[in-house]
Amino acid sequence: MTVWRIGAWALAGLLSATIASAQVGAYALFTGANLDLPQTSGLPPTTTTTATKIYGPTFGLYADLPIPVVKIGADLRGYLLNGSGKQHYNGVIGPRVEVDLPVVKLKPYGEFLFGVGSYKEFSTDATQQHIDYEYVVGVDRKLIAIFDWRILEFSYCNYYNGTVPTKALSTGLVVRIP
Repeated sequence: MTVWRIGAWALAGLLSATIASAQVGAYALFTGANLDLPQTSGLPPTTTTTATKIYGPTFGLYADLPIPVVKIGADLRGYLLNGSGKQHYNGVIGPRVEVDLPVVKLKPYGEFLFGVGSYKEFSTDATQQHIDYEYVVGVDRKLIAIFDWRILEFSYCNYYNGTVPTKALSTGLVVRIP
C-alpha cells in the first residue's frame, strides 16, 4: 500500500512540475517523405527525377541551454523510412535554435544536422552508405507540463554530393524531461 502511495505522489508531482529552464526532450514522430531519385535513360542520356514516397518513424533527443526566450542547443535523431521497395535510414546530430513564445504556447525552431545514412533498393539489393546533411524547421505546442505536440516539421535531407534529396513532413509527441 505504501509503494502505491509513493508512486501516486511521484506521478502527481511529475505531472504538475514546473519545467526547468534547461530543457531536455525526447520525441517520436511519424514522417512522410519524397525521396527524389535521379533516373538516366534514352539516347542521348537524359536524367529525370522520380519522387518516391517513403514513410516511417523518427526518434530523437534534444537539449537546450538555460537561456530565456531564444534557446540554443543540440538535436540527435534517427529516421527509419521505407516504401515503394526502397529504404532510407539515417542518424544525424547538430545545433538547434528555438524561440519560446509562452503567451501562445508555441516554440518554433530550426536545426542544421549532419551524420550518416543508408539507402537500399530492394529490387537490386544494393545498399549505399553515405554522409547526410539536413535542414529542419518546425513548431511545437505545449500541451501540459511535460508533453508537447510537434505540430509540423519540415526537413530537407541530402547526400553529401547532392544527388538524392529527401523532403519530409513530420508530426508527433515530445516528452520534456524537467
